[in-house]
Amino acid sequence: DRSVQAQAISSPPTSVVTGPSVICPATTNTFSVTTDSTDPTTTYQWSLANNTAGAILTGPTNGPMVGVVANSAGSYSLEAIVLVASAKGIGSFSVNVTPPTTVSPLVDQTVCPRSDVTLSVTPAGTASFAFIWTKDGHVLAGATNSSLVLANLVATDAGRYCVEVIGACGSASTCATLTVEPAPVLIGPANLTREC
Repeated sequence: DRSVQAQAISSPPTSVVTGPSVICPATTNTFSVTTDSTDPTTTYQWSLANNTAGAILTGPTNGPMVGVVANSAGSYSLEAIVLVASAKGIGSFSVNVTPPTTVSPLVDQTVCPRSDVTLSVTPAGTASFAFIWTKDGHVLAGATNSSLVLANLVATDAGRYCVEVIGACGSASTCATLTVEPAPVLIGPANLTREC
């Protein structure tokens, strides 16, 4: 009597990684893996590859979710291995880390009355950028560009001017002091006579 035993051939479980594909440095981002495995013994292993962003895994790396923090702009691939007995499914997910927002510095200026001044900055990072200009801590209405033009200056225009640049990956600020020289005062003799 012969008996035939059939061995079950199991296909590897699926492993689909999801999460944000574009992130900012120094932020914790959560990624998850989904699988078609319903086996209660399913295990997970997370790893990083092609890591030019200095990324590190945070928290447990043996569950269906993992946290990742990138230290700089660059990219990395996040891999999730789903293990069911001896079957293994591998999922990979590419992530781009965009640069943080930075801004060129403003420069202190000293000017004469009735002159014009342009304060200007150059932002860097991930566009688009928003600009908020202030004078002595008060928001300047309508000043929403990378340059601030001040025309026909008077003494009350002097002060501390700052701009906050807000981009996709944070914000950056820079300030400068504008000094308006006092108008010259000419003093002559008290009794000035003119002869023709």
